Amino acid sequence: MSNIVSNTNANIKVTAKSGDLEVIGDGTVVVSTERPLSLSIDDFEVKFNFENDLTDKARRYSADVAQSVLSIKMINFKNPLGEGIMDPWKIGVAYNRACYLSFWVWTPDENAESRIMNYAIYLGEPANG
Repeated sequence: MSNIVSNTNANIKVTAKSGDLEVIGDGTVVVSTERPLSLSIDDFEVKFNFENDLTDKARRYSADVAQSVLSIKMINFKNPLGEGIMDPWKIGVAYNRACYLSFWVWTPDENAESRIMNYAIYLGEPANG
């Protein structure tokens, strides 16, 4: 007997929710200072940029919005156990609903620039409600 499960129905739709928030996108990517992550939600863009500050070793992040781009600067994210924002963070409106983001970053080798990043994008309550 084979352990392979085959699905002949190509019309299966999988949805995910976290509490009242609908997950509309998620993934795991390898990123680095030279290869930052950029996510697009229709005409809105989220850019994650990694930097190392040798004078101030504290881990921190800052966010700026210009036009329809949210730029998140992630400074000294080098924790092998991971760090980030686990509770969904409201970043704007998409599809007339509040849009949220969460992410977690691992740096397996503190001496290397590569990181593993998980992210999730959610839709919540109606924007006018």
